[in-house]
Amino acid sequence: MTNPITISQYESQAENLPKKSEILEDTSNMTPMEKAQYLMKRKDAIEKEILEWEEILKSHKVGMTGSLLDSEGFPRSDIDIVQIRIARNKIICLKNDYKGIMKDIEQALYDVHKVNKEKKEQAKAQALANQRPFAIVNTVADNSPAFEAGLLEKDKILNFGNINETNNENLKALAKVVMDNKNKPINIVVLRGENTKVDLTLTPKEWSGRGLLGCHILPY
Repeated sequence: MTNPITISQYESQAENLPKKSEILEDTSNMTPMEKAQYLMKRKDAIEKEILEWEEILKSHKVGMTGSLLDSEGFPRSDIDIVQIRIARNKIICLKNDYKGIMKDIEQALYDVHKVNKEKKEQAKAQALANQRPFAIVNTVADNSPAFEAGLLEKDKILNFGNINETNNENLKALAKVVMDNKNKPINIVVLRGENTKVDLTLTPKEWSGRGLLGCHILPY
């Protein structure tokens, strides 16, 4: 019986075997999005290579398991045993690589989401930093909803719910928000003093005094 061909010898000589997947590149300098896109392409390449190796097994009508010996315990002469063993080994290795890639993709997508969230928060913070007040609190009645919310006289209003300097319609939009949100909390942002921004929650509701807020607001 002739000596079997080693895997390295077989791979160096065979031309009809699937090509190896590309070697992973260094992703340390990639942005999260670039890394995610690269890993997705790598995943697709691994999936393609696994299918190609599985086709080799199918051509011999064998799977990942099962004996390659005949009934007398000798290597079967009707199949290429070396090729089958190479294919099985390759599939196992590639599937392990695939599991690793999927974990890397999961982390990369998490990083993409994190970066996008941070960018949105930064943009929101920048937009808020550039905002100008559109109204000022002239008076606040004791024990009123505005008083309970912590609103103070001379507070300059930057945001009142979704109302700001661009869409307040000379305070008409603010009045509508108040009426539409009776007994519902409204998030507001005020400028207190020169540059102190304060987040408050104001709930318009009936109380012992006039109106739903208990404060007098003027255009700024």
